[in-house]
Amino acid sequence: MRQLTAYLGEKKSKEIIDLMIQHSYRCLNVGETLKRIADLWLKRQAGPAQTTVAMIESEEKSADNIAEKIFEELALSEIPPKLKDEIMGFVELLDKSAGAAKRSAKNMSLLIDYSLPQKYGEMILESCGIISQIFDEMVKTLKSLNNVEFVRNQDRLISDLENKMDKIYLDLKKGYFEIEKAFQSAAALIILDHVVRDLEASTDLAEDAADLLLNIVLQTS
Repeated sequence: MRQLTAYLGEKKSKEIIDLMIQHSYRCLNVGETLKRIADLWLKRQAGPAQTTVAMIESEEKSADNIAEKIFEELALSEIPPKLKDEIMGFVELLDKSAGAAKRSAKNMSLLIDYSLPQKYGEMILESCGIISQIFDEMVKTLKSLNNVEFVRNQDRLISDLENKMDKIYLDLKKGYFEIEKAFQSAAALIILDHVVRDLEASTDLAEDAADLLLNIVLQTS
């Protein structure tokens, strides 16, 4: 198999990589907007929160559209079938990660009338920050695919961030009894559980995407 660096020198392959970078930027926009929605929820600013939810839906849809464009370009390229499938798998995983972040944000907006105890609010904000940072690191990785060691280090970094999210996830789950008392609503707690599960799912999917990207680079280096 030819080296990935050689593929990047071909016009069609360069277009695909450029689209992958654009896609990762759209995912980063989703992550940044997720942080804003979490902050608005915790401040109970309903109007701005709804407006920002509309923004994250638009951003995630834009990421979807670019993903579809990548798949179209892959179909027309001369990249070997196995590599095509792996690139498609990477894009799908990253896209699903952004989708999970969007779902979490939408559920946050449903909890705008419920006050989360401060320590758990801080955990939610930290979780959103982790997701945004992961997307940011993915942008950096896609811009440096020729540097195998950098891609390897980025994979480790994203794995470390996902491990941080795992710990926060467990700490939030342990707090459900306290949170239910604060909410005084079983329904609100169920929605919060969806918020937390999607935050955790977003980081899991992004970690899987980073692992697959490293595998692609190692196979073609």
